[in-house]
Amino acid sequence: MPWNLADAARRYEAGESLAHIAQALDTPESTVYRRLLAAGLPPRATAPWGARPRGTHNYARERARHEAIAPEKQRALYDLLVAQLPALDRALIGQVAILNYLHHLGLRRRNGGPLTWRMILRWRRDEGFPVLRGRYTPHRHRSPALSTTFALTAWTLSRFSSDEHHLFRVSIPHGVSAGGSRPTFRVA
Repeated sequence: MPWNLADAARRYEAGESLAHIAQALDTPESTVYRRLLAAGLPPRATAPWGARPRGTHNYARERARHEAIAPEKQRALYDLLVAQLPALDRALIGQVAILNYLHHLGLRRRNGGPLTWRMILRWRRDEGFPVLRGRYTPHRHRSPALSTTFALTAWTLSRFSSDEHHLFRVSIPHGVSAGGSRPTFRVA
């Protein structure tokens, strides 16, 4: 069968192996693969000739892809928490309650210090942090900030990593871990 790029592309997108495509088109695998890549199709995880690509991770691309799916991931996590544990969701009213809950989750500043309300307001503005900010005006009404435990947990779990450089890091004091496979460190 003569070389047919459209047929090769259709088979490649359907997930057919390069060996089968090459055999059907009577063309070497490496030639098929190179022509498909030249036509704009995405590369496969491993090259057909067995060489594994080295150093192909692009941190900026992974972070950008994560930022695109983070809101949907946050909604899915929130829906899962509400569906599975509806009785455990609690309202957090006021700055102190919200900051204490985040501290309970282990969220700290990059230097290990406690989070501040100013940081939370910046996250709300820039990162979609789920908090309804309060309003305090002298001699008028006072309205505290409001959020829920599930909303804060879902937002935290939808972040890229537990060591967000511009947001927070998760910190657990040594020797306090109650479970998991992490070894307990003893401080003399």
